Amino acid sequence: MSTNMRRGPLVDAEPARRHVRELMAAGISYARIAQAANVTTSTVNHMLYPRAGRPVTERLNHENARRILSVDVAQVPTGLVDPTGARRRLQALMAIGWPALSLGGPLGLHPVYVREIQRRPKIYATTAHAMAVTYNKLWDKRPEHYGISRKAANRTRNYAKANGWAPPAAWDDDALDDPTRGPNTEDIPLDRNQLAAYRRNEVEFLCSYGISDENIALRLDMALSTVRAITLELRTGQRRDRTKAAA
Repeated sequence: MSTNMRRGPLVDAEPARRHVRELMAAGISYARIAQAANVTTSTVNHMLYPRAGRPVTERLNHENARRILSVDVAQVPTGLVDPTGARRRLQALMAIGWPALSLGGPLGLHPVYVREIQRRPKIYATTAHAMAVTYNKLWDKRPEHYGISRKAANRTRNYAKANGWAPPAAWDDDALDDPTRGPNTEDIPLDRNQLAAYRRNEVEFLCSYGISDENIALRLDMALSTVRAITLELRTGQRRDRTKAAA
């Protein structure tokens, strides 16, 4: 712990930053978090985002850190929130082998309900927050080392690959809750089928927000004709016969 004579002891900002992102995953803006913590908005903003040539805050006033860490999700009620971040975190954990049913305990949910995170248009803020906390604990843990059988972990990984779900290594922290951003898969090796599944999954997700085919193609760097073919399949419920298309 270092000391600044004007501001008092300085501590590592990472625990507070992680806590803020967990609260933001529950639909709470950083401005509301700052208000609840009784710190300036810029204090929280600078922890999260770099400024004109300056990196994010790495050391934080001890008292500000304490105040931020004391903010509980129950203090700032939000009701139902967008499930984007929770859905992506669940998919990322499954991509490294964590079965959805095994996450019920850490999430404080009935195991069957965990799967509903994938399907529901809105989820409770407390569920989104619990998913963010669980993700931060498990994203770098191998499930086989924590009571998950190798068979179950491999089955979950294969299921996630078949659906094109990106692992934690592909996600920037500030992209997980942003529907307009996707994972960075450039450094993640994918075979042709996995890449196709990933792209279809992202097209379906963006399409559900009413984004045009043209904008989807630009965002995902895909051919417009491919995007249009996928969205047509989504609307009609009928998949193309790619063997005939290739003939």
